[in-house]
Amino acid sequence: MGLHRYYRVKEEYDGTEVWRETRKGKHETSNLIGNELVTFTDMLTWHIPPNFVDEIDVDNKYIYWLFGARFLSEKAEYVSRTPDRNLFKRREK
Repeated sequence: MGLHRYYRVKEEYDGTEVWRETRKGKHETSNLIGNELVTFTDMLTWHIPPNFVDEIDVDNKYIYWLFGARFLSEKAEYVSRTPDRNLFKRREK
C-alpha cells in the first residue's frame, strides 16, 4: 500500500474552534483536537489555516478512528514534511 497525505493538527491548537458553511448558508462550528489527522478537503471545508497543521505521509493501515476523528497509531512509520506555503493554490501535474 502507498502513502497517503494527511495533515496533523498541532498540539497548541487543541480546542480551537473552526467553522464551515452549511448548504442553507448557516455556520456550523467544531473544535480541533491535538494530533488529529485531517485531509486537504477537511482543511478547505472547515477553514483550517495551514499553520495549524504539519503535513505527513502515512500508510492507511496505521490510522484509527476514535469518536469521529482520525489518529495516527503509535506503531506508525511516516514521512514528515514541511508545510507547503502555497497549500491552497492549485497544483499542476
